[in-house]
Amino acid sequence: MIQKDMMMLKEKENRINMELKELESRILEDEIEIPEWTNLSPRFSQANRFWNQMVAEASNETPFVKGFKPSKIMAMYRKTGHPGLQMYFVIRKNHARVEMYIYSGKNRVDETQMLYDYFIQHKENIELNFGQSLIWQDTSDTARRIIHRIDGIDIWDESTWHNAKQAMTDSMEMLWRSLQPYVDELRGHNKAKMEE
Repeated sequence: MIQKDMMMLKEKENRINMELKELESRILEDEIEIPEWTNLSPRFSQANRFWNQMVAEASNETPFVKGFKPSKIMAMYRKTGHPGLQMYFVIRKNHARVEMYIYSGKNRVDETQMLYDYFIQHKENIELNFGQSLIWQDTSDTARRIIHRIDGIDIWDESTWHNAKQAMTDSMEMLWRSLQPYVDELRGHNKAKMEE
């Protein structure tokens, strides 16, 4: 009887982990809400604690980061106010990224490319304002990214969290300040189009 119960619990755990992996793979498609009751793997639990601390510790000097909603996966994002443009924090095994994710939808690749091309036109000024080169990624069939990679981030070592959160917060604020004038220009352009 106990062995049967253990097998059922293991199957349920496997099913939940598969659902979480599916949700994580779709994070960049749309807004995804992971139910509060979901049991998280240790990896996602650790990431969630890290995100919660990072957002809670954001100060008035880092207002853009304060607007992020902590997630239960290895990435968290916030909208920019322009369709198809989101800002992301992403954690990987030994690095983190702060990035603008450009995605207008799988059937709107031309719109995604137009947005990316708009930022490419301003690449020199964006990188000058950011203070260093960025990674301009157009390798996906449907999405584009403007990335700053931060090496040496290890959320499994909590003794590094203070420095990791500081580096990621500072990088996101700098990236957003470098991109915001162009996002605002796009928003103004869209607003003018709607008023015509």
